[in-house]
Amino acid sequence: MLKSGPKAKENELSLGQKNKIRNWYVQPYITMVDDALEAIEDKHLKANILKQLIGLVTKEKSQYSFTQRQLTIHEDAVQQDEKLKSDIGKVLQKIPSSISHNISADEIYTPLFKLLHEFRFNKNPDSQSADLINNFLAQNAETSNLYEATYHKTETLARRLLTDGPEVKEAQVEKAVLDIIAEELEAMTPAEATEEKEITDALENKTQKKDAKKEKAKPVLHSFKKDNTKERKSLKQEAQDFQFAQSLQQIENDEILARQLAQEESDEALARKLDREYNHRL
Repeated sequence: MLKSGPKAKENELSLGQKNKIRNWYVQPYITMVDDALEAIEDKHLKANILKQLIGLVTKEKSQYSFTQRQLTIHEDAVQQDEKLKSDIGKVLQKIPSSISHNISADEIYTPLFKLLHEFRFNKNPDSQSADLINNFLAQNAETSNLYEATYHKTETLARRLLTDGPEVKEAQVEKAVLDIIAEELEAMTPAEATEEKEITDALENKTQKKDAKKEKAKPVLHSFKKDNTKERKSLKQEAQDFQFAQSLQQIENDEILARQLAQEESDEALARKLDREYNHRL
């Protein structure tokens, strides 16, 4: 059994303890969730789904029911977190069915369960009978193979950290786990993906504004269920004005075309005259 180390200051863990939480516990299990979403090729959708799934283990503690926070977790009996399973299913429903059937909810549940209960809530995953087994072995096993035969307890995360620093409180461990989860999640979201999304959003907004401007410039056509004489007359007048303006434009276009044709004919006539005079002089 590990002995208690010196007390840590409030909210202070050693660098070794923080690295152990990151490298041994948080990062590998976030990666497992990310790997389970490999079928999602759209990196923006994948990053969004990953963020929502990891968010299931980083909510305010008050958002977890008493039953959920007090699940029995050890090697001999592990209570399933049905609420966590249900929440995972709701997130996966946001993925197109053509993709979601390639994603295993079980592969996501296991790492999230460990992140939430074993690491954040500092639950002990050990066998209840570990101490009894070890006491029996100590009394009956030969000294030469006692260590190899002993059941090596995993213990809570807070106890595991004693090999790398001072004794820490559960609240300190929980805060460290949540902080490192947030850092790792941010690191796993490619910066270029965020930049590309911002550029895409800006282009879409610009296009939408242009389309709205074009739509606004078009003649407005109204329909009425009730007979409104005044508004009908106004619309009729608008339609007549619009048609008149079009007719004026057409007249102007026809006149311009006529002038162009006349000028072309005049130019051709002048060219023929000059050609005849030139031939006559020859």
